[in-house]
Amino acid sequence: MPTYAPETELGAFIPTTDVYDIDTIYAMDVNSSDFKDFLVRLRQSINNVALLLNIKDTGYYPQTEFICSKAWYPNPALTAATANFPQLRQVFRKTFELGALPNAAGTYTIAHGITIGPDFPVKFTDIYGTANNTNTYHYIPLPYLGPGSNPAWGDVVIDIDALNINITVTADMSSFNIGYLILEWIKE
Repeated sequence: MPTYAPETELGAFIPTTDVYDIDTIYAMDVNSSDFKDFLVRLRQSINNVALLLNIKDTGYYPQTEFICSKAWYPNPALTAATANFPQLRQVFRKTFELGALPNAAGTYTIAHGITIGPDFPVKFTDIYGTANNTNTYHYIPLPYLGPGSNPAWGDVVIDIDALNINITVTADMSSFNIGYLILEWIKE
């Protein structure tokens, strides 16, 4: 097994060393200390699975606000002495279907429906997606900085304000007829 620096966090992994022989379990007296020890170890194993499963990134992309099981480091402004105790911050995710990109340079907007403001501080952690041309089988990431391999394509810039997703294109990008955008954020 490779070794890592002490500060390296390995993430969430479930050990595979717990093996229970079914014949040994059947042979145990249910009133014995061996059976009680077995039940404790089994419960600990199930609890470990639940704990580790709960912190894995969820591969689920709904069009509604969703806690995706990612966790960001605690807010550095919080300490044991502040009113709110520092704890990992949950990441929220929401997926949007964009339809076709615009057919001329300019900006179009889509309401995101995320409550943002002074009483609802939000910090975006990731903004990403794809645009698909299902006729010519070309695909680009969003945001996209062109012209890349096709000089006819322009840039696709994405920014978020308190109410909308703003999608700005610098050329006719309507050949990309289906787009998806994923927003991820933390709440303070």
